[in-house]
Amino acid sequence: MELLEGEKLLKRVELLTRIIFIFLVVAGLFFGSYRVGLSIFVGGLLIVANFELLKRQLRKALDTKGAVPSKVGLFVKYYARFLILAVIVLILIKKDVVNPVWLLVGLSSVMLGIMGVAISEFVKIFLKGEG
Repeated sequence: MELLEGEKLLKRVELLTRIIFIFLVVAGLFFGSYRVGLSIFVGGLLIVANFELLKRQLRKALDTKGAVPSKVGLFVKYYARFLILAVIVLILIKKDVVNPVWLLVGLSSVMLGIMGVAISEFVKIFLKGEG
């Protein structure tokens, strides 16, 4: 089964995100403390799980052949997932389980993965002269 170009990019984002996530946790443990590493780990775990749920939700909505996905249903699920993530983050911070700054670093791992792949694609296009 051949992957489409978009699926290849998604796989690269997922791989780079996991590499960044592991690097951040190890760096947090090495240069910081157990709590720093734990905060980064929890933030990364939450955002990777959120990303996976979003991917599954979109695949399910778009794979249904002949049926148009309900925009309202997609938005409700999206915002429900976002609200649940926000409540979890608030509880973790309120109970002083994690450091908020380092939790934010962990939560940034998916964004850093997306930016990394976007920059590499931009460089490839720019070097080929397609832009």
